[in-house]
Amino acid sequence: MFFAYLLFNKMATIEESFPSKFDSVDKYGYSLLYGKWAVIASIGITKPHVNKEKDKIFLQVDQVIEVALGQWNAFDEFIKQKNKDTKYFKGDTANYELYYKVNLLDSDVY
Repeated sequence: MFFAYLLFNKMATIEESFPSKFDSVDKYGYSLLYGKWAVIASIGITKPHVNKEKDKIFLQVDQVIEVALGQWNAFDEFIKQKNKDTKYFKGDTANYELYYKVNLLDSDVY
């Protein structure tokens, strides 16, 4: 749980580094805007061995977040294609905010 807390804080810090909350979308997809818990869940699925040493756990958080966020645009594209023609992704309209609030997310992350 502590590791998840650190992951969330790291993402919040990254999000705050952008002038506008929507500015992170080009680089990280909708992960920081709507999907922080999805990112944490995706990391948890891999069951990483969490370092117990204080200096190493923060380094591990940085590394894990960098990898996960670096792949998130691809995840957003995957869910858009998988759920096309639904109320979340119909035609040229994409409602990531609504998508990230529903139960589909759990099965798509796994």
